[in-house]
Amino acid sequence: MNSISYYAYLSLLIGLAVIGYLASDMYLPAFVEMQDYFSSSTAAIGLSISVYMIGLSIGQLFYGPLSDSFGRKLPLQCGLILFLIGTLGCYLATSIELFLVSRVLQALGICAATVIWQPIVMDKFDAQTAHKLFGIIFPLLGLSPAIAPAIGGYITINFLWQSIFMALLILGALLFVGITLGYKETLEQSKKQKNNWANIFKQYKSLSLEPYFMGYIGCLSLASGIYFCYLTVSPFILENLGLTPEKIGLSYIPQTLGFMLGGFFSKKISDRIGTEKLIKYTLYTIVGAAILFAFSMPATSAWNLIIPFIFIATCNGILFPAVMNLILTKYKKISGLAAGFSGFVQGSTAFLATFFAAALTGQSSIKLGVIIVIIAFSSWLCHHLLITKKSIKKL
Repeated sequence: MNSISYYAYLSLLIGLAVIGYLASDMYLPAFVEMQDYFSSSTAAIGLSISVYMIGLSIGQLFYGPLSDSFGRKLPLQCGLILFLIGTLGCYLATSIELFLVSRVLQALGICAATVIWQPIVMDKFDAQTAHKLFGIIFPLLGLSPAIAPAIGGYITINFLWQSIFMALLILGALLFVGITLGYKETLEQSKKQKNNWANIFKQYKSLSLEPYFMGYIGCLSLASGIYFCYLTVSPFILENLGLTPEKIGLSYIPQTLGFMLGGFFSKKISDRIGTEKLIKYTLYTIVGAAILFAFSMPATSAWNLIIPFIFIATCNGILFPAVMNLILTKYKKISGLAAGFSGFVQGSTAFLATFFAAALTGQSSIKLGVIIVIIAFSSWLCHHLLITKKSIKKL
């Protein structure tokens, strides 16, 4: 693959990976305008996030195995078409009910891209190159929640809020054209799985009982759950500390940069000390940073939150490419199914983490610190109990 086609391919993979997260967060600055337009409650507008995340998580359970059976291209095309229909519905919606239905369609469509770009990487590249690519793309997933609201805010100020969904419609259409014209099926005919749904759910059950799989995906999902807990509660704590909305937004830049740097250096560190040691030491660091975070509470300054969390965010950035490369390499024959189930576990954990963080902490930085320590220790414990020397030798 020459350099031009490599970078074109990389751009396509990045687009597939980030569009679901852009669609999730880009419209957040338009909430007030949308509430006035639909004459709806704040809760109803907020529900559009919940239904989207649920659809995004559940849909991956279907697209993953479908891509193992029919190849990557057809499920991607079908998913992108459904996303375009849902996005057009959001653009044209005249009631909150129609908007919510359209958000579900958006999620059920774009989760095809969210999951299938990962098995495409495994199809086309060796394990070392795949780790390198994961180290490039996963950090950009951490960047997208930071830049998406900024883009949405600019569009909302200068145009109507519906223009946000027109921008997503254009991006989705470009990806559909790129997949249709520029992507050649990467899953060889001989490697396609002949699955029925009974067998697929049997495989899901098998993975959920597999210590190797659940040990790695469990520790990753819990570690990322810390991240979502922080994002859920920290805006209220920072506001109580006197930060303006603009400064609250800027406060997430150091953590975002940490997440990106962690991803970019993940493979280099892994090459030096090995992937298993990398994961083990990263989990130790997360527990230590969580304890530091807890002892820094109650927060008297924004830096009490920001500095410890830079370490946690950086560790998350290191874990994502390392763990996903291990999982998809080991389960390469069913990489679509494994990626889909991984996404479902991660999404469900994030949903539960945000729910309990909001319900149990209120605006208390002390309670947030306690919950973060509990989740961090649970992440380490999940890896410690389920990943044994015997399972590591299977690599």
